[in-house]
Amino acid sequence: MRIHIKFRVFYLIFFFFISLIFCATKTVNAADIDDGITNWKVSSYNEVQSLPIGGNLSLGYAFGLAADKNYQVADHLDSTMTTDSVAISTDNAYYSKINTFLNNNGKYISAIFQSGITGTGGLPQQSVSLSSPDFMIVPNNNSSTATGKDYSLLTNALKNKQYYIGTDDNGNKAFKIVGDFQRNDSFGNFNLKAEILLRASQSNSAVVYRELYLQNNTTSTQSFGVLYGEDTYLNDSDIVAIQDLGDQSGFFIQNGNYKLMVSKNVPDGPSNYIGQENNTGLNWLAGFIPANFSGTGAEAKSFNYGDNIMNKRGDSTYTLKWPYTTLAPSQTAHYASTIGVTEAPYSLPVAGKTYTNETSSDKLNRVGDKLKFNLKIGNYGFNSKWSYDDLVDKIPDGLQIDTSTIKMTTASGTQNISSDVYDSSSKTLTFYPSVLLTDGQSATISFEATITESASNQTLSNTANFTGHDAINTSDGSKTYNASVDIPVEKSSFEYTFTNLVKNETKGDSDFSEKTDAVAGDIVDYQIKFGTNSDSKDYFTGGQLKTSIPDGMTFVSGQIIGSDGWTGSASPDSNGNFSLGIGNVGNGTFATLNFKAKVSQASAGVITSTANMSGTTSTGISTGDMVSNVAQVDISDVVGFTETPRLIDFGTTNFAGKEKSLTNVATTGQLIVNHPTEDNYYVQVGFTNANTEQMVNSNGDALSPSADGLMFLKQRVDSDTDTGTWTPIPSNPSSIPIKSGTFNGSQNLTNYIGVGAWKLYLGSNTKSGNYSGTLTWSLTDAP
Repeated sequence: MRIHIKFRVFYLIFFFFISLIFCATKTVNAADIDDGITNWKVSSYNEVQSLPIGGNLSLGYAFGLAADKNYQVADHLDSTMTTDSVAISTDNAYYSKINTFLNNNGKYISAIFQSGITGTGGLPQQSVSLSSPDFMIVPNNNSSTATGKDYSLLTNALKNKQYYIGTDDNGNKAFKIVGDFQRNDSFGNFNLKAEILLRASQSNSAVVYRELYLQNNTTSTQSFGVLYGEDTYLNDSDIVAIQDLGDQSGFFIQNGNYKLMVSKNVPDGPSNYIGQENNTGLNWLAGFIPANFSGTGAEAKSFNYGDNIMNKRGDSTYTLKWPYTTLAPSQTAHYASTIGVTEAPYSLPVAGKTYTNETSSDKLNRVGDKLKFNLKIGNYGFNSKWSYDDLVDKIPDGLQIDTSTIKMTTASGTQNISSDVYDSSSKTLTFYPSVLLTDGQSATISFEATITESASNQTLSNTANFTGHDAINTSDGSKTYNASVDIPVEKSSFEYTFTNLVKNETKGDSDFSEKTDAVAGDIVDYQIKFGTNSDSKDYFTGGQLKTSIPDGMTFVSGQIIGSDGWTGSASPDSNGNFSLGIGNVGNGTFATLNFKAKVSQASAGVITSTANMSGTTSTGISTGDMVSNVAQVDISDVVGFTETPRLIDFGTTNFAGKEKSLTNVATTGQLIVNHPTEDNYYVQVGFTNANTEQMVNSNGDALSPSADGLMFLKQRVDSDTDTGTWTPIPSNPSSIPIKSGTFNGSQNLTNYIGVGAWKLYLGSNTKSGNYSGTLTWSLTDAP
């Protein structure tokens, strides 16, 4: 019997319904290869680095041998880093191969097939990752054969090999092998400087980047294709299925208690990937369709998470493939892929931030273009659960976010997010998802933003921080993961200034700014100015200025001032919208809209507004939609809730007629209190479960409480990090405090009522169905 439980949360009869369901490669001009690390030192012996996963488990990486004869992880075991790699057969090669592994309290657990192991001597240093060719270079876009012997970068004419050790900004070791890739035979004609690089993901995830830089050392253009091949092995088995991550994003293999994940969704990541059965003389291109370098892979088949991407079960391998590259003299191309390995039941969160240009299709970003951002974090652990607690994203200058487009997408669907999560004064988006992610599940926060004039001829950098905790291995505490994206913007021939400023006339503000404070009844002055910069090549010849009286405000008066000093009255239409024709705005001049509005909103909150301008320039080019900054008015001096959670989700359960308890798997919405006074207070919650307001399903069947109660809250003592005590929630009008101690001042209390903070009792007589109920929130003053 399946029970689907819904729950409503109320504040002043505020209802909500709860659903219980449970790259292309880039090139850059460079005289030398710039890999972002500046402290490289030459070494003749290898070293290893391990990235914490949880407990005593970590992910290790190295070039060459990383374990002694007792299979204990150790440094300085391999002295063959600069020895010429050599193919000893069609499929096998010696020396300086990539090695990724699990480090379980010092014990080496291989994640790549290793042959040549002896019973007492361990793994010979020359035999590490013997059957994996790593990076391969093929000459033609239609090349149909790629064996390790003939096309591996390491084993074919990589001269002047050097091995380097450095550290990244987080203190993790990075390793690289550098050499000159020179060959002139039937398998290709190349003269390239090559750098193979291993380093930790900067996102703080237990993920390793495997990278390749290729620089054209000649005066002629060179063209080639890049592959990466690896022979899989996990939990002492060479026969492991390769399964898709879904969303054309990569694949994973799992066996026993171990899981390996490879993602292509990284900057300069591969465009195609396949899994195929290993055989003698393996052609690493054979699995693509068609079976050549121009073919597509599993990413073209729209697989879901967990789908097998191999035609049959067998000795498995995989191949990654990047777009065919044409490299001009002195240019450098970069190729990257990631690998993560974990053990049950540890989670493996992987964060990513990407954007698409919704205005331009030529891969160039310009002032006025609208970009859509996706901030995604997925859990690629094994039999794991990861609690996604909060997201912080500081939007860089040069981008203007449209707060009406903020959404969250999870396995349960897509929901709109309140614009209140964005603070325009600090340009920071802060959101508390309170979502539990199981294996393969992800949550994506998306929004749109417009490139503003200040970004012209700049590269904008943006980093998002994702915080959460392993819901099973809770002793590891919370951890923050980050994801970054760079946004290069073309230089604009039309450079302008567009501001939207406010000041509180009632308070006596002397200057306009982007933000002010107000209470109900105050008069707020708005000043919207649009001008062509003095040094702009082009100027504005005319267009339309649009803005609106913000919700929570009522119009008082308005005036428009042209760039030539002409003035006139300005009023919104019946819907509160301004739409004003603007004439010529020459270099160094401005057109200005001034209006006054009265605050009508009595409740605490934030009132924001933007203005839009569109038109043409002196060269006849359309400007597109230009967006001002956000003007913000903070409304205060009202005690109450700014927001209460809309949904407490207990998921779906199979019920066998035996009493059980469920804890919530998600909390949608935040618990935010506005309390401008200095008095202490309690936050109370009550549960309506009497008469006609019982928690019932569509058939009218009610949930029966136990002797202790029906619904419980994990009541804390001092802070949201306390262990808490399960406390029954009494029937309304009675209530309990969410914390036995008091609060003071305005607070965001979402972490008190997030995932795992609620419990619901199901008696043995519970009927199947979808149940919903009501919570009531209140504030009480402390004695």
